[in-house]
Amino acid sequence: MRVTAILSRVLGLLLLAPLVMAAGPRPRFELVPLGVSGGELEGDSSSFLLRRPGDRTSAVMIDAGSPVSGIMRWKGVDSGRCSSKIRVDTVLATLDHTRAIVLTHAHLDHILGLSLMSPLVLEKAFKGVTTPVYANRPTVDTIMSSLFTGQLWSDFTRIPSEKTPTYRLNVLAEGAPARIGAFVFEPVRLAHPVASSGFFISTEDGATYLHLGDTGPTGAVWDRARPILAAGRLRAVSIECSFPAHRATLAVKSGHLTPPLLVFELAKLAGLGALRQPDPELFSMADARDLVPRLAPRLAGVRILVTHIKILGRDKLVRELEMLRRAGLSLEILEQAAPVLF
Repeated sequence: MRVTAILSRVLGLLLLAPLVMAAGPRPRFELVPLGVSGGELEGDSSSFLLRRPGDRTSAVMIDAGSPVSGIMRWKGVDSGRCSSKIRVDTVLATLDHTRAIVLTHAHLDHILGLSLMSPLVLEKAFKGVTTPVYANRPTVDTIMSSLFTGQLWSDFTRIPSEKTPTYRLNVLAEGAPARIGAFVFEPVRLAHPVASSGFFISTEDGATYLHLGDTGPTGAVWDRARPILAAGRLRAVSIECSFPAHRATLAVKSGHLTPPLLVFELAKLAGLGALRQPDPELFSMADARDLVPRLAPRLAGVRILVTHIKILGRDKLVRELEMLRRAGLSLEILEQAAPVLF
């Protein structure tokens, strides 16, 4: 009987093994999109919470476009029906567990919530807890010279006191990884009209998530990412795609991507030889579809998460992304308040 039970158990494990393997590696990241739009629409500007799966107490916020409305939607709080106490308590519960804020760049759709939610974050400072904010040097300088000036907004790096302010700004230097919360953040410069950073975010076992800020066609980030991809450690890439294909000139001029340009950036990540940056006006959806069969197999197992879609032209852009999916490229459009595990 005992032998039979053991054999039965072993057989059960063997039968389950293919299912476990098919499910892929254990998730190391949980990304909660608090805002995903490339601008303001019903409180949906760029902001994300990054946590370890199962860990509800050590989140890091990446960008702060409209985090408060995103938190309420994520938690299912109807602002029109719930009391102000319920709304405030819901947001404070999340902010209390947010260990730091990391900013990609200083454009308003990525930092506005830093000011507007400061009266709520202030509650942590009253309890003796300052929230650290990390960004590249130009972003820190812009916040101090243009936002926390007393004219546009009070200086919450000195309120309620200089000893325990609401926020403490810290510079993240390129090439200098820093431990923030449960992760290590390594910044890399992107191509945008202002200094914009992407982040290689890794766990202690080397699992890596690449979070891009706003960017046009770029290069250094992909040079850094290819060895991580080759080592099988790249779990996901979030990448912006702001304008539909026919707005390519506007996209490049403003430091953004279209679906065809997104494909070309992913081709750089996939390492498809000596690729020469195409003329954005000439690189069409048809050209992008032709490239997909070559790059898609090299990105198998990597979640490609699309964000920062501008509302004007969104429907057309989504259709173009669907065309690329049908061609074989695995793309996922991030939705506000819909967490993603990887």
